[in-house]
Amino acid sequence: MDAHIFTTEPMAVRALAAEIRFAPAPMTKLIEGLLGRQLGELHGITLEDRGRASTDVVLSYMDARVGIEAKLDHEITETQILREMEHFDALILLVDEAIDAKPVEGLIPVLTWSSVLDLFENSRLLASDIKAVNDSNRQVRRRFAPLNLPSVPSGWSIDRMGTNGGRPSILVQSPVMDGGRHIIGQLEGSRNPLDHRCQFTMGVVVGPNDLTGDRDAPEDWLDILEVLGPFWEGSAKSAGVAFDQSAAPLRADLIRVRSKIEAADARGVPRRWVKGYTDSYIGLKSIKVGMDEAQELLDGAVGLMTRGFDHLTESAETP
Repeated sequence: MDAHIFTTEPMAVRALAAEIRFAPAPMTKLIEGLLGRQLGELHGITLEDRGRASTDVVLSYMDARVGIEAKLDHEITETQILREMEHFDALILLVDEAIDAKPVEGLIPVLTWSSVLDLFENSRLLASDIKAVNDSNRQVRRRFAPLNLPSVPSGWSIDRMGTNGGRPSILVQSPVMDGGRHIIGQLEGSRNPLDHRCQFTMGVVVGPNDLTGDRDAPEDWLDILEVLGPFWEGSAKSAGVAFDQSAAPLRADLIRVRSKIEAADARGVPRRWVKGYTDSYIGLKSIKVGMDEAQELLDGAVGLMTRGFDHLTESAETP
């Protein structure tokens, strides 16, 4: 039978809750073994649906309230787990593979979907259903998980993040400079789950008033790129970074995109220096590289950013 019934994370979680309600003893025994304590009789099973971000199964026993944080296509963070732990006597994380729990390793017990489904005879929820869930973001997280975060100078930050689209990324930010700007870098995977390459973008932060198309719109972000652009390109080879030389595309129907291109053209700033995100930061993009080169790209790009920041600071201090 090829058709899958449960094809999203919330659907799979609801199906799991139904299996536990129909046959609670195997799951209870497994949880008691994990926790090393007796839980008593199971009085109720509920779902705490907090929207699209996650859906928990809550098991109410005579002697404990146990939460199951079930994940498939959504990211799990230490902050979320610490917050959830406050609401339960015990919290268990359910993931597809153990590597998916690496961000919260050691905090709480971890189970895999396959080990739980094996508890139930003739389960309506199948392993093939779990595999059918759209898990492109999870796949990218797995590819990013082995990457080590480079050390950064005091005042800088580097963190594993999710983009607005949910795609995993590694975000690097400098201290805020005089004038309120700072520089940002981001390693991202492809939106296409079949594309196992990644790319690094580094540039200067922009705000809602920078790209309005008005003549009096601030252009100090361009001043910064006029310094960083040639420095980054000139130092790229020694850092092991190769920048994409194509020009940022012009979208006449998007005011912010058109505004950044027109502002760059008017100043003679190459269009290849004004890529990125018009609602966040604009700068240079590396070429895409395979995940076997991702650590080298990340290390080189972060070093390039910090040296560029120092160069920018020194340039500002020079009369």
